[in-house]
Amino acid sequence: MTITKTLFALFTITAIVSCFQSKTKESNNTDKLTYLNGYFLRNNVSLNEEVNPIVITSKNEFDNYFGIAKTMNNTVSEVEFDKNNYAAIITKPSSTKQMVIITNSKEENGQLTINYKILKEGNQTFVSNEMKIFAMPKTIKSVNFVSERESKLIEIN
Repeated sequence: MTITKTLFALFTITAIVSCFQSKTKESNNTDKLTYLNGYFLRNNVSLNEEVNPIVITSKNEFDNYFGIAKTMNNTVSEVEFDKNNYAAIITKPSSTKQMVIITNSKEENGQLTINYKILKEGNQTFVSNEMKIFAMPKTIKSVNFVSERESKLIEIN
């Protein structure tokens, strides 16, 4: 009788742990995103909102937003518009230190949903912005940017 109870308890605990791990993996599905490094937001770009999600479908449009921030020690990610479009989440320049954190991504029926949050941490003695730029395949026809405060759906023509 004691062995049966012990086995039942062990099975129950294993099942609960397995379910918890499965949900954790689903809620942090960002492995499929390919982030771009080595770019800065051009000074002439006007940002109207505190957080600005955008989708970019051409090299010319990309170059209007971003410049290459090449230094001696880093590499710049290559943009390939024949294979991909690009999306970005850009914060408005501020003297508050900001971080863009993508918490989840999901692709379903040609729509990419990006869940993100913005962390703000203390003041800086200078003004800067934070951004995440990432590639997405041309098969994506819309991107839904979802934060704790709002959602913005951008259709791709």
